[in-house]
Amino acid sequence: MKIAKTKKIIVAIAGEGRKSGKTTLAVKLIEQFDNAMAVKMSDEIPRKSKIIETDEKIIAVEGKDTWRMKKAGAKKVALVYDNKQNAEKILKEILKNSENYSPIIIEGGKFFDLNEVYLKLFVKKNDKEKDSEKIDRRKRSRIKNAHFAGSIERFQPHKLAFLIKTLSSEKNDGRVMEEILKFTRDGIISCPDARGVAQKNHVPAVLVGNLCTLAGIRIDDCSLGCFGKTKMKKQDVIDIFSDGIKARQKIWLEKNGKLVMGEGRLKILQAIQETGSISEGARILGMSYTKAWALIRSVEKAAGRKIVERKAGGEGGGWAKVTPYGKALLKYYDKLNTLASNILKELARS
Repeated sequence: MKIAKTKKIIVAIAGEGRKSGKTTLAVKLIEQFDNAMAVKMSDEIPRKSKIIETDEKIIAVEGKDTWRMKKAGAKKVALVYDNKQNAEKILKEILKNSENYSPIIIEGGKFFDLNEVYLKLFVKKNDKEKDSEKIDRRKRSRIKNAHFAGSIERFQPHKLAFLIKTLSSEKNDGRVMEEILKFTRDGIISCPDARGVAQKNHVPAVLVGNLCTLAGIRIDDCSLGCFGKTKMKKQDVIDIFSDGIKARQKIWLEKNGKLVMGEGRLKILQAIQETGSISEGARILGMSYTKAWALIRSVEKAAGRKIVERKAGGEGGGWAKVTPYGKALLKYYDKLNTLASNILKELARS
């Protein structure tokens, strides 16, 4: 996986303590890239008053964490002695010698709170709530500010790699992902914040949803399905009996017994409404133009009304837009979804 040379992505990995899995996570991330630099914090006494050590004779001692990082494929490995010096000053020195390496994966909490860090990961020894209460105040603060936090088993290196690769991009997706991370804590972004990211960057909500899914970020408390397929939320599942009976919601619209609107048809119409293009809407959803057009035709045939107006390309370019009748369908479907979700929430509280 190649990273653009123009943008260095710094990843900081902190942890609950020794043997929490910090180095294991760092190694798994390094394996996802072919141009990574690894930095290991050390509490050992430095040799010759050095702050940053890159000597291969010291780095490549078999069995050491730096050796594991090198073996995982890091192009350069540095050992930083924690001598209480200013973290920003040390990071500047690291970046000065980082050449064209990216991402820079730093294992150790010293740099965790710096603004230069794009992605913050905190590894717990386990996910038990009682045990987390024993963590000291500084580490609790880091958990609170981490983009992802949990035991080593919870981290998905391939999804984190996608996130880092997207962040490094100078294209629009990189800017959008950076905005998403501003609101992401413990792998979750709220529905209002995700909507805000879409509006601020003038991109379709489904694009934000797809980026979150691929990066392993969950959009929380979203009942309208604007961001694509989401897992059922706790408040949408009600335990009725101890044997596991549950209530779930699924809304669709029919006319004369024929399906007019369901989740799949909703998504393509929303994408067209936000992009002004059938092909662009289909691309964002990861479907072919043929499939998108077939869904539109199915809605129109069942409803007996025009749902999408379009103009073929030519002078001035082509376009597509949802008709007033189509917009009314979308609005009605959203209202029903919200109503059903609110009913389930109310029942769950009763």
